[in-house]
Amino acid sequence: MKKLLLYFACCFALSFTAKAQLSVDSITTIQNILNDTVPLGSNLNFNVEVNYSDTTPFTGTIYLMCGVDSSGGLLSIDTVGFTNVNNITSNDSVSIFLSDTVLQQNGYRIGGNIVVVWPIADGLLTLDTFTTIIYVTPTSTSVNENKVLHNQFSIYPNPTQNFITIKNSSPNNTVKHVRIYAINGTLLYQYSNNLKIDISRLTNGSYLLEIELENKKRLSYKLLKM
Repeated sequence: MKKLLLYFACCFALSFTAKAQLSVDSITTIQNILNDTVPLGSNLNFNVEVNYSDTTPFTGTIYLMCGVDSSGGLLSIDTVGFTNVNNITSNDSVSIFLSDTVLQQNGYRIGGNIVVVWPIADGLLTLDTFTTIIYVTPTSTSVNENKVLHNQFSIYPNPTQNFITIKNSSPNNTVKHVRIYAINGTLLYQYSNNLKIDISRLTNGSYLLEIELENKKRLSYKLLKM
């Protein structure tokens, strides 16, 4: 079985000095990848460290872009994460949660896939990209069943500033616990039998929301606090 490979790939040959620069410092997976492969239809979740290199403080929003490389160029380029920063300066790093769904309409194919990630922000230059090789296997029955169950729950509004509501459209499944995790996996809050949750105390950024059902099944969703 081929292993999941993570490596840096610098795609910008010119040297820019007139503007501040963003670069990918590191990227780590925060999910279990079975046998170093990812089934079609599953989610890719990563924690990306982005470095800022300029002495002039920067305040604004840093976005993570993602595309699947092919012989014809990048496919399905989309925003897969963001964070708001305030007065970051030279050599400061920020963590951004990345989440993308492995679907053929998103550019993924069975076999090896080159996934390219890079940060952007208004007025800043992107110094490098990060490239991840993902090996995708055909969808399994269990993944299909989990995806159906996952779609029976929704979180709204998302993004939000204050409250979120969990809508349960699955009559045979009852929510037992709701947990909110930081992008590094730290448990921040746990709620029992509560489908309306106040997240106003959270700082702006990306989080993982986990729903645990009475039958012990767990579902994960990306939560954005604005």
